[in-house]
Amino acid sequence: MTDDFFASMAENLKAQAATFQAMRSELESMTAEIRSPDQAVTVCVSGDGTVRRVTLHPVSRHLEPEALGASIAQTTNRALQQVQEKMHRRLSAAEDARRRLTAGLNHDDVRLGDAVDEFVASSRRPPSESEPTPVARRSDRYAGQPLEERPGGFLSR
Repeated sequence: MTDDFFASMAENLKAQAATFQAMRSELESMTAEIRSPDQAVTVCVSGDGTVRRVTLHPVSRHLEPEALGASIAQTTNRALQQVQEKMHRRLSAAEDARRRLTAGLNHDDVRLGDAVDEFVASSRRPPSESEPTPVARRSDRYAGQPLEERPGGFLSR
């Protein structure tokens, strides 16, 4: 692996982080504005559930207080539902972007893993004839016995 590969990976991660930060800001600023079916009220809510504005229209003067309250409550609930649907659509798109990023990193990890394997293989040196071979001690009752595979994949001597 070269420094260019790691620099490219770092730049890719920075770009993805910036994308996700922008998406977070976008979600925080999302709003929905709905007018009631009776045309008496308009409600604006934000993505975090805050009611930003309730506008009473002239028609609202002709409604009983209970009917006006119900209209406000229903319109608020519809606005909250709409902003949640907007957020869900945006989050779904972000989830797709996250999946693509993860797939790319997994793909790159394979390349990184291959590079590590190559490095380890190239750094091995054959044993020198001048290096002594460890001698089995008498107290080691398993010395010199080959490993045998048992059922379940276990090894024993």
